[in-house]
Amino acid sequence: PDTPWCGTDMSSPQTMKIIEQVRQDREAGRYPIARKGRLDPEIGDRQTFNVSETGVASYEFELIDKTSLYHLWVEVGELANGNVDQGKANQLRSSVLESTPTRSINPSKGTFANNHDIFGLPPNVDGDGIVDILMYDIGQGSGSTLGYFWPADQLVDSSSGNGRDILYLDSNEGTRNFSTLAVIAAHEYAHLIHFAYGSDQTFISEGLAEYAMVMNGFYWRGVSFASSVTEVSLPLFTWRSDQGSVGARGYE
Repeated sequence: PDTPWCGTDMSSPQTMKIIEQVRQDREAGRYPIARKGRLDPEIGDRQTFNVSETGVASYEFELIDKTSLYHLWVEVGELANGNVDQGKANQLRSSVLESTPTRSINPSKGTFANNHDIFGLPPNVDGDGIVDILMYDIGQGSGSTLGYFWPADQLVDSSSGNGRDILYLDSNEGTRNFSTLAVIAAHEYAHLIHFAYGSDQTFISEGLAEYAMVMNGFYWRGVSFASSVTEVSLPLFTWRSDQGSVGARGYE
């Protein structure tokens, strides 16, 4: 089946500027930054986070699950309307922490542990060893983007990023099929890990994230570009960010 679009921007001029600043901060020994204002948040705590799509917006989130690897925060409106509840939080916990499909490299491990074994550890920019998963309605009720990683979160001094290791997942379309959301979580988490070790061309970063889906035992994207003379004539690392069939050829 077709895989929903990855919302992670790794190629725009704005992101390339952020990537360079993060590199300079790392080389200057500025990581990890000061720990979070509250060392150990409790279930039910609320906090405002910034999110990024076409621009930066702020939403209030509530902590609904805590594990040894991640804290799950859900936008309060998505709790109120029932898009996310404890049952769905448990489904996410199962795929992320406990097990993956039988075709996985290790079905007895969740996607986070399998990604760690293959790709490495996440950046840990805030020094607490925890990934914050933020669930909100990406696209506000429309669109095919079900998750993303925001490089600006890795900046030491930023007026927009959150200064944390964050994975963004969709709480509306995404929660309608948790098998799909588990795939997206594996893909986007690979981006977060990859960023800990520097950065590569978008083609490579997306390729690793696509492999994360396959090696965790999920489906892979259908391949049709080989039937196009124009497509097979392009340089291998060609990447187009268009959403839709043209942009999807890069993933294929």
